Amino acid sequence: MSSPVKLYVYDLSNGMARSLSRQLTGRQINGIWHTSVVVFGKEIFYGQGINITGPAQSHHGQPLQILDMGETGIDEETFHEYLDEIKEHYTADKESDTDFNCNSFTNDVVGFLTGGSIPEFIKDLPSDFLSTPFGAALRPTIDAMFRRPVAGQAPAALQQADSQLGASLLQSIADQAQGASSPSLSVSHPQGTSSITAPMHVITNPASFNSFLKSHRAAAAFFTSQTCPPCRMIEPIFERLAEEKGPHDGRQGAAFAKIDIDVGLGRSLAAQWNIRATPTFYFFLNGEKKAELKGADAAELRSQIDLLIYEAYPHQISTTISKNFAPYLKARFSSAKVLPNGTTASAPLVSSTPAMLTTWISATAALIGVLPADVLFPLIDMWRLSFLDPATGSWASAPSTSQCGGLISAVASKTLEALQNESSKGTRNYILTALRMLCNTFSNTALARKTLTDVTIRPTLTSVVVQGLLHEDAPVRTAAASLTFNVGAWLQSGRIEAVRTGKGIQPDAIGEDEDWEIELISAIIEAIGRETGNEEVVHRLTAALAVFLRLSPRYDDQLKPLLDVLQVQDTLKNKLRKGDGWEGEGGVRKKELRLLIAEVADKLCA
Repeated sequence: MSSPVKLYVYDLSNGMARSLSRQLTGRQINGIWHTSVVVFGKEIFYGQGINITGPAQSHHGQPLQILDMGETGIDEETFHEYLDEIKEHYTADKESDTDFNCNSFTNDVVGFLTGGSIPEFIKDLPSDFLSTPFGAALRPTIDAMFRRPVAGQAPAALQQADSQLGASLLQSIADQAQGASSPSLSVSHPQGTSSITAPMHVITNPASFNSFLKSHRAAAAFFTSQTCPPCRMIEPIFERLAEEKGPHDGRQGAAFAKIDIDVGLGRSLAAQWNIRATPTFYFFLNGEKKAELKGADAAELRSQIDLLIYEAYPHQISTTISKNFAPYLKARFSSAKVLPNGTTASAPLVSSTPAMLTTWISATAALIGVLPADVLFPLIDMWRLSFLDPATGSWASAPSTSQCGGLISAVASKTLEALQNESSKGTRNYILTALRMLCNTFSNTALARKTLTDVTIRPTLTSVVVQGLLHEDAPVRTAAASLTFNVGAWLQSGRIEAVRTGKGIQPDAIGEDEDWEIELISAIIEAIGRETGNEEVVHRLTAALAVFLRLSPRYDDQLKPLLDVLQVQDTLKNKLRKGDGWEGEGGVRKKELRLLIAEVADKLCA
């Protein structure tokens, strides 16, 4: 025999959120929701542990709404056995643990009883309201309003506390409306448990997990157990990622779930998904498993989540930058020719041959060795154009073509010498042309790999980039910034491929080098700080910084502390307004650049 399942919905703000939220937060919030489940003639809710009362007999009073969740075929005895099992999970000592709240509890229970879930407008409250500064300021008051009173507290004392809490919330709203620096939250809160905010879904049964996957485009699931030391090590990192990468402030993100296989029907869920060890992480896109990770690898966990969001939401920053993976290249001459009738037509460009290139490269090497830089730029410009020819790229990247590495090394060495001893306009022209030629070597992926993994080329190329970024001539800085972006984009392309293929990003993989990466990132940051008037340079440098940081296996341990010490977020945001960071009124003008700067500052450098 089936039994009806109801969801009791309470508004902790007593209508104030609906009335005042738009003017204070910029968005309409219809309520601050607390929920409970009513089944078998009892009301069950979470607050200082799992509580059971008669319907509408809790300290919350009468519900604002009663929603029909369907019927359950589970008998009352089985349901109470389930509650006894999950009591070990939803305990009173979880007060400071943001995974646990009344709404995640009711969602889990509804999933067990009916296979469904509570409405989205209730589940989305944490990301909708409490992500605003006003909501965050009111969080202590809101939390206290839904908590169960301390055992033995007199009804009069309870009513007085509720009255104080309501007055505190009202006063906070009034202070905020009048422009007070922070809401007044001086009321003493009754002791209780949990928080209304929950960056993660706590799941204890297969039905809730299936509902979780159906309701989220991108989802990350953490299978853990109470007897697993590595799980306890990685759990705080997973929680932090849930806060950082979850949806908030209007930004789309991934949903996060934690499944303790020792609680409720956790072992059935683990068996369903073939979980044989903990910690194990599964990553889902549109309900389908895309990847998995076994073990407590924090860097790989972040990379997998970044890639998941990258695939789920193409407009997010990670994809915006990734779409720019095509390197900055300086184009060849126009191939249009004039026909007898006066019209123009495109003529195919002549491709080079191995014999031609072999002879030419020998001549170039000899000339670089004996001529000064200021007369070499026409020759280097010919190579700049040649590297855009697919035939040249294929020939140069072949393992048997050792001469090309010698050419690139010679050009880079001559460029570094010119940067250190610039004496004429001709020298400046050589530097600019050489930087553009080096940019064009990235037109061929294999050639780029060959260049950046050659121990005789990369140190010199790095010095050229670092000094070029600080050059007094704007076109030279622009070319150096383009080369820097190409280097970073090549590095990140390899990282994405490693994640896609399941190999994982390894700090010792081809192209990865801790000192080299930190040197280039430091140079980019310094160059951004110095650039106060050229938007093209700032655009390329900001994009370069993003591709170096995103998916880096050193982001958490080394790069993030470096960004904090150098105050990179402030450096970037200074470009958005006139001042020490930017000369023009109102900061940089290009809309796409302003958006990029804001995203990199807030999502990678915060």
